[in-house]
Amino acid sequence: MIRWNPDQKRRVATVLRRHPRTSDRCARAAKAILPVALEVDGAAHARVVEPEGAVYVQPKDLDVRWTHHVTVAVDAHHVDVLTGPPGHDQTTYLEHFFDEPESHSIRPVAPDELGKL
Repeated sequence: MIRWNPDQKRRVATVLRRHPRTSDRCARAAKAILPVALEVDGAAHARVVEPEGAVYVQPKDLDVRWTHHVTVAVDAHHVDVLTGPPGHDQTTYLEHFFDEPESHSIRPVAPDELGKL
């Protein structure tokens, strides 16, 4: 779990409420979460989950298909609309939140790329 202070946790939760799982605005959410994440971890950055050998990124338990999904890497966790403010360990993130995780890849997002996703 990420070591948010109460104000940081509230700010992240507010962003996630504004950008719910079905909104298709994960990049906007990541862009808003990133400054808070940098307060906790100076190496925090956005990452993108992309299909690898597939057409869509398929999250578990959601009736949606995404061309990609953006998350924030902070303190060895990913934080996004799937994980909520507590985040989820990076090592099991794909397996826990995506169908067929072997058909997905995850890579860092360059700062200038985040606004284009």
